[in-house]
Amino acid sequence: MPDGAVECFEYYAPFRVIICTRCQGGVPNPGLKAHLRRFHPDLLSSRRQAVLQYFIDKVSLARREDLLSLLPRCLDIPIPYIPLFEDGLRCRQCDSTTPRPFIGRSERTLIDHYQSAHGGYRQQGRGRPSTASVRNRGSEPWRCGVRCQRLFTAGTGSFFLEIIEPATTAVAAAAAAHPPAQNPPGIPTEIEIDDRDGAAAAGSSRYPRPGRSDRGESLAPDHAVGRIPQGLRATEDPASGRPPRPTETILREFSQSLDRIIEEARTSVLTERINIFDQTMINMFTDHATKAGRPLTTQLREGTYREYKNVWKRLLCFVYRCFLYRTADPEVWTAIAAVEDLDTDGISRDEANPTFPFILTRNQYTGLRRSIREAYTLVGLQGREGVTVEALNERRQKLDRVLARLCMALLEHILPQSIYQSTVVGFLAILGIDEKQGRFYDACNYTPTLSAFVKITQLLTIQASVYAEEAGKVEHAADMLRAYRARCLLRDGHTPFGWILTLRSQGRRIRNNTTSAGYITWADDRSSLTFKDITLDIKAFRGFLRQQTEALCAELSELCLPQPYEQSIPRFDLGKLRDNPANAQTGWSFLQEPQNDLARWQEWLINRVLDQRILREQFFQSERRVAGQPPKEPQWQVARVRQYLELLRRFLTRLSMLIFILGGQPARGTELFSLRYRNTFHGGYRNIYIEQGLLGFVTLYHKGYSIGGSLKIIHRYLPPALSQVVVQYLVLVLPFSQQLSRLVYDQPEDSAFLWARAETTWDPSQLSHFLRQESARELQVPLTISSWRHTAIAISREFIPKGTYFDREADSETSQTLDRQACHSNNTAGTIYGRLVQDGDGQIREFRERYRRVSLL
Repeated sequence: MPDGAVECFEYYAPFRVIICTRCQGGVPNPGLKAHLRRFHPDLLSSRRQAVLQYFIDKVSLARREDLLSLLPRCLDIPIPYIPLFEDGLRCRQCDSTTPRPFIGRSERTLIDHYQSAHGGYRQQGRGRPSTASVRNRGSEPWRCGVRCQRLFTAGTGSFFLEIIEPATTAVAAAAAAHPPAQNPPGIPTEIEIDDRDGAAAAGSSRYPRPGRSDRGESLAPDHAVGRIPQGLRATEDPASGRPPRPTETILREFSQSLDRIIEEARTSVLTERINIFDQTMINMFTDHATKAGRPLTTQLREGTYREYKNVWKRLLCFVYRCFLYRTADPEVWTAIAAVEDLDTDGISRDEANPTFPFILTRNQYTGLRRSIREAYTLVGLQGREGVTVEALNERRQKLDRVLARLCMALLEHILPQSIYQSTVVGFLAILGIDEKQGRFYDACNYTPTLSAFVKITQLLTIQASVYAEEAGKVEHAADMLRAYRARCLLRDGHTPFGWILTLRSQGRRIRNNTTSAGYITWADDRSSLTFKDITLDIKAFRGFLRQQTEALCAELSELCLPQPYEQSIPRFDLGKLRDNPANAQTGWSFLQEPQNDLARWQEWLINRVLDQRILREQFFQSERRVAGQPPKEPQWQVARVRQYLELLRRFLTRLSMLIFILGGQPARGTELFSLRYRNTFHGGYRNIYIEQGLLGFVTLYHKGYSIGGSLKIIHRYLPPALSQVVVQYLVLVLPFSQQLSRLVYDQPEDSAFLWARAETTWDPSQLSHFLRQESARELQVPLTISSWRHTAIAISREFIPKGTYFDREADSETSQTLDRQACHSNNTAGTIYGRLVQDGDGQIREFRERYRRVSLL
């Protein structure tokens, strides 16, 4: 084809006619030029000419008047891409002498035909029908329920053709040779293909049984509807869309292919094969945006991507199991059985089961067949000797492109009637079942699943557009990206994605106005509080923090390698330290400020090691000097260096716990471990500052930035004792530890992160594990990051003056600041965090206390 726009035209060789898949009708000859101008005005004139030239050069088209002689009296197989109707009415009086029986879709049309062609028809008069007429109902001169199609929608040849499939087909013979039996081992009871006419098969191997189309009518060839298998259980049935089992090799290839597609999509965004304009466009779900859009965010954690991709993987498993295990095509079934070592006998039917409304359109069914065959071929090559890596990679790339097209076909499903005609909608409905509780998930727990689907869908659309450019279907990937977006990624479109966006917006509104259950209970004297099964004594907790601070100071002292005759390590007057937060020079921090005179301490610790014999013996290997030879370069004691760095890791872990607890309302782990003590070329300004004797750090809270579009700049300050410890570490210990890393482990450059590990930052799980371990040992209370977040908010509400949780009710600066420092809005803090047991569903503590005071006046 000349370009991607010609994809909507197909040549049907049996009748030598062009079929427009977008308009779902035949295009007369001559008449293609007029059809393009009238029904496809979005095409450029050059592309219209390319379409015309293509069909003139490549195919032999029958003229419209000649086509009438090619059309048979009836069809044995449906014409592809044309709507198929199952409510046709066929005239009984039109016998074999007539060229074709008259078929209509309304009684009025059949009555008019009967009166003009067969001498009239006596209609039922006014009033209630007689008993005889009711008894003889069905004896009208037409037959109902006729399956029919119309090639042309208007003009000469715009008549209906009856479809009468032969009673015995190649598929029926294959089904007769393999009668239904019990489920083969390793296969659960799969979703059954509905056989509307009671035949043994759903059509020929080329054309499966028609189902319903993208526009609510029946399309041929489409896959038919399925049935819920007997004893449906979400945990053991294919309807659950569970991940592929080890024996399901085709699904495992699908899963690996999806991983490759998403990685390529991320690369396409980073390398700007999809530029910033199109990244912004794909992130806008309406053409009537009221504010500027933001580019698509792809910088997510790998664990988040794994969870997000799992939703689409389960969708592919759902589609595969529901419709392909029970396909009427013996070729496909045999291929599946050969790869997955299954029995080719059918799976027993259970007609008593209810019917699923899911359908596959022709494009979806075709894409699924091609994906299965590509996966089948790839699996066969992997187990064959002599196959090169290049050949395997070529097959994988082909599978990736076919699977990406299948994913887009699942999204390109127009839903003018029931939304559950879409397999995507049906799958997400099943995914909304909470298997453990035996009910549907609530909005708070279900909207993340929808968000995961949206994110991966955007990446799939991007990479499918790139594949289209590589295949030469479009000149630029952006052209196909805009076409995909217009067809299936807009909120106001009658597509599965439009339904998902609407449902997600509704779920967010519900979530924002839904209060969580309260778990906080205070003692009468406010000396302790209970959160779930944890009881925290406030006095004991203060002692715990005091003990942890002393332990931190002891570890810092040990890191400074003190000698028995030394009383203490150097301390700094933080009130006299100056800082310039506006200095954007790379590498700058308050450590380089000339007035602070801290640069002279950079080599204090390494000089101690070199100057003091005891420390020198600890860190360097003893070497005997040979007379007459120059002294060798001293070698480090690797075991002692490793011991020192292990102590440093324990010190930094304890420091993170104390900053997390004592640095105001708790920060999120990812924010805490991203703190930088100096400016960097890529990261820009640092996060750690000195201000009036206290060490402060600033975080740009970015959760929900892709939704709200706003950053929350949050300041936190450490107590004087903890500020002193951090400054001593940065001035005295950090330079020495960086020197050890360079000299002993050949680390290329120093990291600007306060918590640095190789080329990345620490994992928040280290903080959570250490907090649980220390609190369980000292307090016999296993605190976690989550439990402390609730507990800290409850303590601040109890002991710090506060106001309301809603800006529109009152202007309480203290309350708003506390909530923002805890990385929440006022609404979120009041409805989710630190809620008391007495706080009922939908109740806010502040309002309840106000009503209590008013009632007692």
